[in-house]
Amino acid sequence: MNVVIREEAPSDVAAIHRVTVAAFRNAPHTDHTEQFIVEALREARALTVSLVAEQDGRIVGHVAVSPVSISDGASGWYGLGPISVAPEWQRQGIGSLLMQAALRRLREARAAGCVLLGDPVWYARFGFRAEPDLVFPGAPPEYFLALPLASHQGSPASPSCTSPPRGVVTYHEAFGATGPEPMQPSILSCDPGEEFLTEERCHITELSNSPADQALSVALARVEPGVATRWHRLRGTTERYVILSGEGLVEVGDLPPRIVTRNDVVVIPPGCRQRITNCGTVDLVFHALCTPRFRPAAYEDSE
Repeated sequence: MNVVIREEAPSDVAAIHRVTVAAFRNAPHTDHTEQFIVEALREARALTVSLVAEQDGRIVGHVAVSPVSISDGASGWYGLGPISVAPEWQRQGIGSLLMQAALRRLREARAAGCVLLGDPVWYARFGFRAEPDLVFPGAPPEYFLALPLASHQGSPASPSCTSPPRGVVTYHEAFGATGPEPMQPSILSCDPGEEFLTEERCHITELSNSPADQALSVALARVEPGVATRWHRLRGTTERYVILSGEGLVEVGDLPPRIVTRNDVVVIPPGCRQRITNCGTVDLVFHALCTPRFRPAAYEDSE
């Protein structure tokens, strides 16, 4: 079995969702929100560690690590989970590989310690144990486990000799994610006064960008004469420009630069480098359609 443990890539997002859903489908003691928690952590840029297990090009496992806070003020502690392995790949050591890699990343980052909620027998092999003075409200104390890691003063490879902190542990607010609300019929109105200028040098008015409609966002974009937007790409997101007025020079991926005008549509696949220049004498105006909906975490400046 040739399993590779590596960092999450933008193209892995959908596969991570599928693996997480499958891994917890028949699990006891779950609200089946784990996939939404991972996505909310990603959107909040709170995924300190996000690793996938890949077998022959297929994602078969994933582990997430995010910061936690402790009521005594201790810093440098993290929560491990959700951790997921596709059902057909369970009991083959993939979960252990993900655990070892995640803890190694935390030690390299000089983390103070890690907590998790899980089977005390299975997680004992990695050094986790219940700590009576470390509490997660609502969880059976024997299942809330902690592992002190490297001290901030010692070697990253050496366990800390200090005792775990004392207090109540709070996970990131993303752990309250329950998924999108069911879509409802709606009519949205736009206020032109809500336009704002981005660092990309493009004026944006958000027409529709809501968790209730995860599949699509719609923005009105305006580029002033003589202005070129910054080179950028969107990770895991397809974007389409629908030109409404003006004239622009669009550069997308390996395509030769091309003039676009009213009613032209520019299709930009995920991760594709792009920019557009207003080469006319009036504002260049177009709709920017993103699927799935645009999120700031997807934006990547490439200049």
